[in-house]
Amino acid sequence: MLDQPITRDLDSPVYVTAWPDNSRILVVVERGSGKITWWALDALDKSPRTILDLANYTGVNPPGFGDVYLPTSFLDFVGVTAIAFDPDFRIGQRFVYVRYNERTLDAQGNTVGVTTHVVRWEIPAGMEEVSTASMTPLGSWPTTATGHGSGTLHFDTRGNMGQKTLYIPMPDDAEANPQGASNTCCMMARAQNLPYFGTLGYLPYWGRLLAMDVSVSPPIVTVEAQGLRNSFGFSVDRGQATTGAGRGNVWLADTGYQDTGSIIRWMPSPTGPIENYGWPWRQVNGQIPWMGQPEVQDGPCRFDPNGCPEPIPPPVYTNAYVGFSDRDVYGPGGGRDALVGSIVYRGSGVPSLTDRLIVATYGVGRSPEVLSLDAAWSGTGPFPAPSNLSTALGMSSWGNSNWTIHGLGQDHAGTILIARVNEMGGAQVANGAIYSIN
Repeated sequence: MLDQPITRDLDSPVYVTAWPDNSRILVVVERGSGKITWWALDALDKSPRTILDLANYTGVNPPGFGDVYLPTSFLDFVGVTAIAFDPDFRIGQRFVYVRYNERTLDAQGNTVGVTTHVVRWEIPAGMEEVSTASMTPLGSWPTTATGHGSGTLHFDTRGNMGQKTLYIPMPDDAEANPQGASNTCCMMARAQNLPYFGTLGYLPYWGRLLAMDVSVSPPIVTVEAQGLRNSFGFSVDRGQATTGAGRGNVWLADTGYQDTGSIIRWMPSPTGPIENYGWPWRQVNGQIPWMGQPEVQDGPCRFDPNGCPEPIPPPVYTNAYVGFSDRDVYGPGGGRDALVGSIVYRGSGVPSLTDRLIVATYGVGRSPEVLSLDAAWSGTGPFPAPSNLSTALGMSSWGNSNWTIHGLGQDHAGTILIARVNEMGGAQVANGAIYSIN
């Protein structure tokens, strides 16, 4: 069951983790206020401390902080979205890596683009707040669309001889609704290798999984996978407790479009090719029809009238671990509209879930869901049906209350943490809470 909220009201939380050496202290990314906050669960008043407030950093946030960073809905991908602690934080490397999306405004104050930044700060020993003088920009990636903005950051868990690899999934630079703008399919095709001759030219990171080696200066960034749409929530497997099986596998929850989505298990390989998961020319391994079209049309741009058809012959695709579609249950456009998190549960507090993949769906306009899947499936034969944990967790009323799930996290013991938000909260201020699966 889900306990009562373990924090008081939060400003649109999208990610939660634990302080590196204390699972009784939670660290929450509050996108609705541009802050990352520190919560001591043993404190009776549940009063937060601020680790980072982007409003305090001249040059990081443009003028008009409230207008620039405060999201109006989950689909408004601006603001701070992630924090990752250095793998050696507990032994003196007290660095935190933060991801935020900054809106670009024209002279009239209209949003004309978004830039994704990854920045490093240091937290001095004995302190909980970052040092203002320690800000080190590590990477910035401009986009033209505001409807997508992949969110979380995670380090490789394998600990490869001092190398520290930070994974950064990037969106496809298209709006949340692919049919909502002219030439959108060409924009989505940036998730492949097609150039798009817009004002930004062609930059080869859209729709990619990036790996940043932060153990060197300047950091080295490589592309590990492509053909993604918007892998907002993902995780890196800690590995099975006794054998270490699965350690380092990256689990991407890629949202897909309409009533589709893909869970992608990307396995690091020093010699493997850059894997291609097919967006925008196919969804869910090419098995789900697009917008009521025949089964042979795998993706939104196969017969695109704007001039971005799938190449002939098509690229070599890698099948996702598993795809979702609720078309048969809900009808077109009525399914699990977004996958927002996927974590392999390596804890012991809930034995029935140990070594299972826990997946969350957003749930706008319907009840959000928490599902349990087989994390060790080999990829051959029929996929075992997922177990829906929502009723057992006491989530039956969530859809009737406009509650949605914005992200998943975990603490050191492996406890799964859920960031929940009430979508009726306007600018999403003071309407979120963190729950734990116990």
